[in-house]
Amino acid sequence: MTDTDPAAEADSSVPTATADESAADEVPSESIDVLVRRLVTVFKSEPRVDLETIRERTTVRNVINYRALNRRLDPGWAVDPEIVKFGDEPLADALVFSHTQRSYDVILKPVDIFLPTDEIELYVHDRNRGIRHRLVQTTSSLALALDHAASTLTHRHFNPDAPYLASLVDDTEADAAAELVDAPFEDVE
Repeated sequence: MTDTDPAAEADSSVPTATADESAADEVPSESIDVLVRRLVTVFKSEPRVDLETIRERTTVRNVINYRALNRRLDPGWAVDPEIVKFGDEPLADALVFSHTQRSYDVILKPVDIFLPTDEIELYVHDRNRGIRHRLVQTTSSLALALDHAASTLTHRHFNPDAPYLASLVDDTEADAAAELVDAPFEDVE
């Protein structure tokens, strides 16, 4: 009897793969690296926001007494805060005056959204055409803008096309164009 190694006999009885077959079974290490990176990216936890780093900011919606303001408006008008977007500018907190039987809204937007009581831009939004018209001048404060909106822009004699007509003139003609804002609808063509 010869001494034979059973492991050697087992190895000789298993067919061996050719070089081509073993190369096909191997996955290139490069693609494994890419796969691992993708998996790590997918399962990597998002950075947590520390609430201590978030600052509380005052916007226009925080400084308005809506009940008192709504009492100053003509019947049917209401004012609500809304987030609005103007072109490439960041989202802004604004006040929107609306009436269910009018085809336009009046929008008051702070020039600097974090200084809501300073300069205010006034817009008339034509809901039928989806167009906003900016009034020629900004107001120097939120109080003046609210007074103008309550006494003129939401008044029953206000002509919503007047701000558009006024916006077509330059600043030297702004005073004359301001008279158009107070003109009844029938007087402006």
